Parts: sequence; structure tokens; C-alpha cells
Amino acid sequence: MVTLTIHQGRRWLAGLCAVLAAGLAAAACGLTLSPLETADARQAPPAAAEATADAAPPAARPLADYQVVWQRNLLAPLFDPAPEAAARAAPPPKPPVTLLGTVVEPGHTYGMFRDKEGRTKFVRVGQSVDGVEVKAITADGATVLFAGREVPLKVEAKDGR
Repeated sequence: MVTLTIHQGRRWLAGLCAVLAAGLAAAACGLTLSPLETADARQAPPAAAEATADAAPPAARPLADYQVVWQRNLLAPLFDPAPEAAARAAPPPKPPVTLLGTVVEPGHTYGMFRDKEGRTKFVRVGQSVDGVEVKAITADGATVLFAGREVPLKVEAKDGR
């Protein structure tokens, strides 16, 4: 086992790097000075090679063909979202009334609603308040028809109680 100090290790690594760099430089000089052709390459090429050598390079396409490339927004998604997914993502509209409570008894089912002006109204199923038609009333909520959609409403929590 050989033990080296830090300074000895650095000198050893520096010497190794110098030897490798000199070898790399010699190899590069040797490649640039020696011809790359072999004796076979100096002979006449076969007929197939002559046909490809005489063929003209393919013509460049006009810039109008690449117009779609520079008009494309590279930050946009690669596909358009389905219209059904966008329609489902929209939340239902919020009705202008809040449900304060319900009374559910046989023959007497009411919902207590607060309108946008702050007035409290007792409404049965089938009646309207502020353009919102009441479709169903249960013990813990109501279902109303607003903007062509049925929207469920829950009883509003009491403040501080």
C-alpha cells in the first residue's frame, strides 16, 4: 500500500494529465498530417456511386410550406380540450336567494328563503322567489330551478350559534 501526501497526489495527477494531453495532441497531429484516403479510394468509383454523385441535391421547399411552424404557439397544449369537458368544468350558476330553513310536515312543506334585498319569504314547491322556482324541499335543503339548471341549496348555517 502506497501512502501519498496531498501535495504528492496533486503532483502525480498533474503529471498524468500532462502525459494524457501530450498523447492526445500527438494523435490529433498524426490524423491531420496523414492522408485519410486509402489505396482503394483512389480507384474509379463503382457505377452505383457515380449515379448518386451526379444526382442533384433535393430542391429546398418554399418558405410558405413552413408557415404553420412559426405561426404555432409553442406554449399552447398539443390538443384542443373536448367541448364537453369545458362545459362540465363550469360551476352551476349561483341563485340570488339563500335557504334559511325548511318546514317539512305532512301537508305543510315550506322553505324559508332570503332574497337579494334581504327579505325573508316562505315558499312552497312550485312557487318562485326572485326568479328562482322551487322544485323540491327536504329537511336539510331544497332544489331550485335557476338559469335552466336544477341547483341544490343547503340550509345556511347560523352565525355564532
